[in-house]
Formats: sequence, structure tokens, C-alpha cells
Amino acid sequence: HALLPLEDTSNRDPRFLRNRVRHELLPLLESMNPGIHATLLRNAEVAHVDVAWIESQVERYWPAVVLAEQEERITLDSAALLTLPLSLQRHLLRRVTARLCAGQSPLELRHYLLIEELLRREITGTEEVTLQLPAQLQVTRNFTNLVFERLSSKEAEHIFSALDEAIPLPVPGRVAVPGTPWIASAEIVTEPVARLARQALQRQDWLSVWQFLPKTRYTVYIDADRAGPVLTVRTRRPGDRMRPLGMAREKKVQDMLVNEHIPGADRPYIPLFFSASHCVWLAGVQIDDRVRLTATTQRILRLSIEPSSVI
Repeated sequence: HALLPLEDTSNRDPRFLRNRVRHELLPLLESMNPGIHATLLRNAEVAHVDVAWIESQVERYWPAVVLAEQEERITLDSAALLTLPLSLQRHLLRRVTARLCAGQSPLELRHYLLIEELLRREITGTEEVTLQLPAQLQVTRNFTNLVFERLSSKEAEHIFSALDEAIPLPVPGRVAVPGTPWIASAEIVTEPVARLARQALQRQDWLSVWQFLPKTRYTVYIDADRAGPVLTVRTRRPGDRMRPLGMAREKKVQDMLVNEHIPGADRPYIPLFFSASHCVWLAGVQIDDRVRLTATTQRILRLSIEPSSVI
């Protein structure tokens, strides 16, 4: 038909991952292994056979596990789900969430682990426990069922984790934060770093302070004596407040998350560190002004979060 193909100019833009794979990664692999194309094809065929069998098993057990299916809600039998091998459980959950999200499941390994933690939790009577997932999904477990729902944008604005138990955080120490993929840790900065940092604080030499105490989004330094001897960590609850750094008054944690453009799906998993009287760190966002480092600071406390090693 004498048709001339048109090429999308974005196909050569290295800002897109697909183009870096096509124009950089594949040529590099081919230079190291000229047979890489054939190898990838063979591996794809092996994976195709395995995936086809797994999908057939999902199809086989779907009627026994899925109790009800609606456009925005799918209800599962928890006991029936738990009788399946773990791999099959995850593939079934992937299909459930894909059906609620226009064919593309948003779940990553950390989300499967959180759902599995939810399934292991003891539920009695009329109790219900809810976890928030990406793409405005939420999963609720009651005594017998596991219910996945797709929330509207408005409903997803004010969501909280039900696994919000406050866990004591010893100093020094490390604890897993319930309902999140995070490990929280606390430790006193030791000499000679602490002495050098105190001297820099007394000079108000902040460049030197942060050289001695390198802070990141996931690591902060606060005044240990102002924080006090008792620390706990948990996820947020309705009404949580703190005084952001540099401010004279407290502010709602919810408002801080909105102002910092933290995605709604991430908010239920953010750890909050508390002293005996108030929040000292909204992890990854802001410390409380009342525990900031000053020229009079004597002991420096390092707080941090890191992904759980199983994730």
C-alpha cells in the first residue's frame, strides 16, 4: 500500500527506561555475549510455560477462594486462600488486584508481605483490620474473609493503618514497625564525633555539623535529652500533631503530609517516632522543633529507618 511508517520521536529519548534498555542495555549485553538474544528467547519460553501452568492453577482455585466479585470489590475466603502454596496465594492476589486496577496489579513484594502479616494476625468476633495499598486499594480482614476494595480519590484522602500499635524503641535498639516495611533504629552518637559536633553547634557552624552528622531523608539527629529516655514508634492515627522544625505551634500530621505531597497510598506506612509527650520525627518528612540540635545540646540521638531485610 506504499505506506510510510512514522517513528515516535520519544523512542530515542534516554529519559525513558524502555529506550535505555533498547539502546544502551541490550547492546552492552550483546557485546559481552553475542548469543544474548537467543538466551533471552529461551528463558522467555521457559517462563511462559511456568506462567501458563500457574495461571491454570489460579483459574482452578479461583471459585473456591473468591466468594464475591464486583466492579470495585472482591471478597476472598481467608481460610481457603491459606490452604494454597505461598506462590499460588500471591499469584491469586495479583489477579484480584489487577481486576480492580484495570488489568495492572500495583502490588510489589513489600505489599504481599504486609498482606501475609495481616493474614497471620489473630482476628476475633466482629473485629476488622484494614491495610491501605497503592492505587487507592484497601484490603480488610475480618474473622472469615479478606476484602479488597478500590476507593474513590476522595475516600482515599483520609486513610490510616489499623496496625498502629506503639512499639517501645530502646536506645540503642532496632524494632520492626508493625504494618510497614520499615525497621526503626535509635542510637546515641559516640565520641569523638559527638564532641566535634557539639563544638560545631556551639559555633553555629552548620556546615561542619552536617559533615559530622550526615543526615538524609531516612536518618536524622536530635537532642537526646530533650527527647527523653522513653521512645516509641508507630504509624499515624487520626488527630496526630507535631511542631515542624522552625515553627512555634503544632500542626496536624495529615496537613504536613499533604503539604509535602506524600502520596496517599504511602501515608499509612510512614513511621512516627514519639517521646513520652509528643512526636519527635515524622520519618522521611520532618523532625519536631522541640528536639532540634542547639548550642546547648549535650547528647545527640541518631534516629533512622531502613527497609526490612526480608523485603
